[in-house]
Amino acid sequence: MHRLTGSGDQQAVVRGTIDGLFTLIGELAVQTAHSYAIEQIMEVQSKRLDDMGRLVRGSVTNLREALDPIQRTTAQIKDVHREFGASSADAGQIAQSLPHMMRYLTDAARQMEILNQTSSAAMSDAERIQVVAHSARMLALNATIEAARAGDMGHGFAVVAGEMKGLSLQTAALAEGIQASMQGLDDLVARLSEDAQKGRELGDGAAARATSITDVTHAALNVFEPAIERLEQSIGTTGTAIATFDAIGRELDGVHSYVGDLVQRMAGLSAQAGKYLQRFESLLQLNFESGVENSLTGPVAALERTAAALTACLEAALRKGEISPAALYDPPLAPYPGLDPRIHPEGKRTSPLDAFADRIFPEFQEPMLGHDPNIVFCVFVTPKGYLPRHNDKFSRPLIDDVTCQSGETSDLAALRVKALNVAQSRHQTLFDDPTGLAAASNATRKFLFKAYIRNMGGGKYVPMLDISTPLFPDGRFAGGLRMGYRMPGVDDSAK
Repeated sequence: MHRLTGSGDQQAVVRGTIDGLFTLIGELAVQTAHSYAIEQIMEVQSKRLDDMGRLVRGSVTNLREALDPIQRTTAQIKDVHREFGASSADAGQIAQSLPHMMRYLTDAARQMEILNQTSSAAMSDAERIQVVAHSARMLALNATIEAARAGDMGHGFAVVAGEMKGLSLQTAALAEGIQASMQGLDDLVARLSEDAQKGRELGDGAAARATSITDVTHAALNVFEPAIERLEQSIGTTGTAIATFDAIGRELDGVHSYVGDLVQRMAGLSAQAGKYLQRFESLLQLNFESGVENSLTGPVAALERTAAALTACLEAALRKGEISPAALYDPPLAPYPGLDPRIHPEGKRTSPLDAFADRIFPEFQEPMLGHDPNIVFCVFVTPKGYLPRHNDKFSRPLIDDVTCQSGETSDLAALRVKALNVAQSRHQTLFDDPTGLAAASNATRKFLFKAYIRNMGGGKYVPMLDISTPLFPDGRFAGGLRMGYRMPGVDDSAK
């Protein structure tokens, strides 16, 4: 490697300039990470709004379809009821009107049963809307935090996050109101069914009891007038629910459009910042090849020593038959058993290399974390990006317990558990993202520098510098040793 020559003062100036550039780019990377986090949050928010919008539109359509026939039947019952009242002294007219009243009332009872089923579905939708709204509120809080960290770049998004929080609170309250207003439909349906049965009994016995027109009229009015009142009450309750759903839909449409525009704008900012990070990678590569010492010199030297020691260990294991060439150089991957996509991270796999890696790799990977407080991880990866054994703090068993904590719904509990699994269970995982593949497949550069945004789980993203070196046990490419280096300006929570 070419070494920069010159006086000690000259080299100190160059070293200081490079370290200053490293710090400056690190600050840019931190801003980029916050911007990327906001972009990801807003994309999820957009999906949440889509979910709520579909629920709202579906509920409105279903309720209207169930309500229309009830409104028509209620109008028919009221018409016949007026005719019935006008002919209260005419036994023949009463006998003629009763079957119509009975039939309409029976139709209304059946239609009310359909409306009740639809309202039950609407109440479930309202409950799901509350869940999504609560999730949106948590995302809005995360967006507010990230926007504050992003400084001026995030100011506009802090405003949007505030609007999203307000919308989610309002939506949850409206959905709760829908549930409360529609809970009474069950009772109304039961009582209307009783009215219909009484109407049938009255109609069936009308001929035998027609000696007293007054008695028949009085009995009929006692059945049909409360039934009409219950039908009108059901229509009013359902109409209020539809109006509330419509109000939620209008609010969602307005904010959804705004969030969509912001996602596009944020994606543009992230892309622009990503170009700066690529230039940073090139500068680091040139700096390293120039031989000027800087804050990365020590960690890179430690990585080189660890790679050499691990290579020697792998060569010895091959000679002793502790690991087969097929398992080391190109291990076949199989699906990880028993995965639940709701709570487990994507990319989990198994391979014949896993048991060997669990036994051998910690001896080499763990000491690397003690060389520099900014070293977040050091791991071996196969040429395809498979990581059999991570550092101990990232190789914890998958969490399967989705017991709800205080105030949690099952959906929110699943989100919480998945975030923990993403953050803590990163072993036996295929990292085939651009950075992961570049580091894993690099067989030409002694050291490869890549800047990227690392997903820490739970909507948290941090900027990271990935420094990798290829391994050639017995002269054959087996993958690489990756080191994650925390960018300047990133807090300790990135570790």
